[in-house]
Amino acid sequence: MKKVFALTTALSALAILLTACGPIHNRSTEYVDAKNDPALKLPKDISNEKLNNYYPIPKASNPEKKIVAADLTPPGLIEAENAAEQAQQAEKTTKQTAKAAEASANTNPESQDHDI
Repeated sequence: MKKVFALTTALSALAILLTACGPIHNRSTEYVDAKNDPALKLPKDISNEKLNNYYPIPKASNPEKKIVAADLTPPGLIEAENAAEQAQQAEKTTKQTAKAAEASANTNPESQDHDI
């Protein structure tokens, strides 16, 4: 039991040491204000045919910094909402048709059944 506790404590301390102030930390903001150095100038007697940029930096895909809204609607949600709206509209139309038929039957004496 003591060995497990000691091992757990040692591993926890090592993890905290490495992540808090060691080689593993968040570097996402370190190069925000970095400046580009001017291109290297080679002497005239050296050819640059064999020199390649191993880590090219791509051009900004959105240089004008336009905000583009992302569509976060879950798949099928719009179709479900449309189906619900169509069902409501159909129910409303059915009720209106029934009311119109009832009103027509009440106002048209010829359509009523009479006992002879």
